[in-house]
Amino acid sequence: MTFDVHEISPLEWDDMADGFLDLVDNEIRAAEMLLNADPPLAMPSIPHSLIATEYLLFLAVQLLGASKQSWTNVDEYIKFIAEKAPDLRRTLGPLTPLKKAAAAGAFDEDIFKVAESAFKATVKAEKILGEFIDKKLEELYAEHETSPASPSGGSGGRGNEYGQAMEILDKAWGETSVKKRATLVKKALALCPDIADAYVILGNDALDSGKPEEAIEHYRRGLEAGERELGAEAFTDDKGHFWGLLETRPYMRARFGLASVLHKSGSVREASEHYKAMLELNPNDNQGVRYMLIEALLLLGEHQDADALLKQYDEESAFMLYPKALLEFVKNGDSKAAQKLRAEAIRNNPHVPAFLLGKKKLPKKTPDSYGFKDESEAVVYALEFGAPWSTIPGAKEWLAQGV
Repeated sequence: MTFDVHEISPLEWDDMADGFLDLVDNEIRAAEMLLNADPPLAMPSIPHSLIATEYLLFLAVQLLGASKQSWTNVDEYIKFIAEKAPDLRRTLGPLTPLKKAAAAGAFDEDIFKVAESAFKATVKAEKILGEFIDKKLEELYAEHETSPASPSGGSGGRGNEYGQAMEILDKAWGETSVKKRATLVKKALALCPDIADAYVILGNDALDSGKPEEAIEHYRRGLEAGERELGAEAFTDDKGHFWGLLETRPYMRARFGLASVLHKSGSVREASEHYKAMLELNPNDNQGVRYMLIEALLLLGEHQDADALLKQYDEESAFMLYPKALLEFVKNGDSKAAQKLRAEAIRNNPHVPAFLLGKKKLPKKTPDSYGFKDESEAVVYALEFGAPWSTIPGAKEWLAQGV
């Protein structure tokens, strides 16, 4: 998907830029954390550095008026920038560190040096491209202030009703009263019925009120609204990078809400299909769908799919290490491989077994935040994803043997 700088308002551009820059910050922090680990996790840090740079380059080329989307590689972005903004290209300097990082698997040299160079190149790109993006947004605002108003009074051909509806919805997100929030959402939908986030708000409130069936209906309507708003082309053109585009997020929020309530309501198979589709649209998985899917696959006995998912997202967290051990136990019983994986999971977060085995009481509410390897992570795993340990025969007894 491409954007025309004259088709959406500077405010919408600013919102989109904020979304991308948040993603950049997250990726850079992740890369830095991995490089500073002891021992350094150089290879996993490389994708974070590359993704951060690609987010910046994507936003930059859109603001330069890209005629087509270029998510293929860094070189395509740079070529476009060299044509449209040669001064910016010269300022960015050589891209050898990023090119080496992109092909890191083929290098025999010290992978840590490659990762560190890529990280430094990304930090430099963040400064240079960030300044360029800020400047372009200031120019857009200035142009908007001096240009005559559009006949419809709206931004970018979506019409005044859309702009008004979005303003009302922004107020709804910040409203603390459920009743007032519902009134604002209804006003927004009366102006523009295809706003997925309006149904997300209604679904969240229904769920908080203990009405899961009503929540499911709202999320389904949000999903349908999001599909209409995005259009069919987005699901092919933007597949693989959905969360990276700001306008896709309401749809993804609606689908996430629907899948999670279906899951908790017992419709695990239907939920799993939504999870799989969401990961195809956004393999980077900013919403943590993979953790919900691995639990669903274990509950459904879909061991081949579970194995593939664990290999796709090979990470050292309780959310993946404990399912990996459990899956090995399901397939091969108390094998040496299963025992090894169990030991790795317990070593990673030793707090988990106490909650799964009932030695420590779980709180009624999931913690708002958690830290890796700490007790709060164990609580989140046991509360949200620990059901297979209770449904799979012998699983808890086997876990207890490793403690």
